[in-house]
Amino acid sequence: MPSPDAPVCHVERTDDPVVMRWVCTAPPVGGNGARVAPDGALAACELWVEAGALHVRAPGADWAVLDAAVRVALAARAGWLCDGRPVGPPSLAMLQRAVEGATQSLTGLHGGAIEVVGLDGLSVRVRMGGACHGCRFTDDTLRRLAQPALDRAYPGLVLSVVE
Repeated sequence: MPSPDAPVCHVERTDDPVVMRWVCTAPPVGGNGARVAPDGALAACELWVEAGALHVRAPGADWAVLDAAVRVALAARAGWLCDGRPVGPPSLAMLQRAVEGATQSLTGLHGGAIEVVGLDGLSVRVRMGGACHGCRFTDDTLRRLAQPALDRAYPGLVLSVVE
């Protein structure tokens, strides 16, 4: 029988071969956004929490070692992971994944793209590329698909288009 402090979570592969996701129900990981592990095996990894799961990008990593480190941090209720406060703004790559995940099935069909090019305060700057540049449906795509995805992942951030 597991100890009462043992985390209840499972690890999953993602579409990206260098990213794994820990889905945790006890203790829950908090908030959305970037995380910085203070030391140990996770310190050199890109970490973020999105939709209640910890994501770890670690090319060439020993996933067994990282799994053990995540479980130790969860069992200890590490503040950098469980307190619900983001430990920094999301990276451009994290914002790109959120926008792309919501829009790529549509933009890709038409030979277009939406590229996240910057973050200024609460404004996420995007550039429309390919067939999306100058398209009359750009505003609809951003308002109906990209902005709601951004709201779910990073509440308070707003998309703005740059040339």
